[in-house]
Amino acid sequence: MRIRLPLPARCLSPNVRSHWAVKSRAVKSHRERARRECFKVLKDIRKPIIVGYILRPTYVSKRIHDADNLVSSAKSYLDGIADTFGQDDSTWRCLGVEPAPPDKTDPHLIIELVTEEF
Repeated sequence: MRIRLPLPARCLSPNVRSHWAVKSRAVKSHRERARRECFKVLKDIRKPIIVGYILRPTYVSKRIHDADNLVSSAKSYLDGIADTFGQDDSTWRCLGVEPAPPDKTDPHLIIELVTEEF
């Protein structure tokens, strides 16, 4: 299952010092956006049990980005997904960050959810 979202806001990076109110608004909006995108994906299938995720970012340039910062910045998205599925995301494992080739016109993040097999 894949969820396509915009790249996380810069103020959510652990290396950025931003005002708490700016960061709070960004966290709330990212969490809500992930929740809405999940509902779009879930309308045709039942809720699976998620065991992990893979982050697939598409950046604007070829510059090397820190994978740890992306995982931390995407936490609000993951929390929104966990809210939608009604699951505790503390048991989910990050299975990797796999950047796609750069795209100047459409930078985005795809969160691929890995589900439990029955």
